[in-house]
Amino acid sequence: QRVGAVDVLIRDLPAPGESSRKLVLQGRSRLYEGVEHRRTILSGPAPGSVLLVDEASSGDGHDYGLHLRAAQGLTASSAPAGGRWVDEGGGQVLEVKLWRIDKQAGALPVPLRVGENTFQASASHRGEQVTWVWLLQTGSEQAAEVAETLDISEGTIRWSGRSGALQVGLPVAADTIKWAPASAAPPPHDEREIAPAE
Repeated sequence: QRVGAVDVLIRDLPAPGESSRKLVLQGRSRLYEGVEHRRTILSGPAPGSVLLVDEASSGDGHDYGLHLRAAQGLTASSAPAGGRWVDEGGGQVLEVKLWRIDKQAGALPVPLRVGENTFQASASHRGEQVTWVWLLQTGSEQAAEVAETLDISEGTIRWSGRSGALQVGLPVAADTIKWAPASAAPPPHDEREIAPAE
């Protein structure tokens, strides 16, 4: 896994004192020849949950490997339909799930391999674009709530919760992200678009 520079494409953080809890960050790297990787971090609809959208594009087919690392002191372990990180005392810190977006079949669960503090997945892909969606959530009580409000289809991610609703078109770009805070409850034509990073 290479380390290098990342271009920030989208940066939309809550302003100080803003009641909206949404957060969107997107970075792009070209650390492997012929491959562009974008990772988008989305938060807001459900407290304690984050979506990571990994998009890789290339003119050729590739074998892709995904690695998601935790901080020292956390241990990765298997869990139903995903994995979890636990602290040194054995308490669950974070639940992890991963899907790959398939044009014909929609969102397909991806099995995770467990390392010491790492989750890994791999896939061969023939085509220009491949997309993975990670769900990271704290506490098992929220897991069912988040799963019920997360809809991933071929071209769109819809995620709603107590704080608001996100709709994200794929591939992710500033003009494909819509946010509607729950407190404002705007009509569909009043959804706010998220601006690209400067």
